[in-house]
Amino acid sequence: MNARVLLPLCAAAVVSCSKPKTPAEDSARFTSATGVLRAEKYNWIVSSQGIGPVTFGMSLADAARALNDSAIARVSKRASCAYVHPKNMPAGTSLMVAAGIIVRVDIDSAGVETEGGLGVGDSEVAVLVMSSGRAKVESNKYEGPRAHSLIVSSPTDPEHLMIFETDGSRVRRYRAGTRAAVELVERCG
Repeated sequence: MNARVLLPLCAAAVVSCSKPKTPAEDSARFTSATGVLRAEKYNWIVSSQGIGPVTFGMSLADAARALNDSAIARVSKRASCAYVHPKNMPAGTSLMVAAGIIVRVDIDSAGVETEGGLGVGDSEVAVLVMSSGRAKVESNKYEGPRAHSLIVSSPTDPEHLMIFETDGSRVRRYRAGTRAAVELVERCG
């Protein structure tokens, strides 16, 4: 074989076997393809413990500092239940506050996902598969037997839950937080 042909083939083999891209390189490719900074997209991951920099059990004052939003710190600490809509959180997200403590997050629009990549618009089947046997399916209290509430718990964290509400096919909204707060079907305030 000619050296002119062999040299590019060897170079291609070395490149394809080289180490994976660094997070910075991967993030740059993601931003180039989507127009969204990967760090920005993944800053708002929802877990049973919180969303982004906000954790359940955090005081309003601490949440205000974490979100750089002093307006939420002014919510009455005496309110037994209230909702705040921090300006720096993604659209469609709100935080439930009980006696000055963050206890739940509600997600009502696409774009904010769980650690497993689930969110509004995903299929009911995806939630059940990703929850690997930890989801209990119940009929939705207000939308009849066709719509469901998929209650996802963790055997290692019984104090927190996630509930995905579906139309029987797709996730319409979901919430996560302390068990007592997430089990409330009605919102407050």
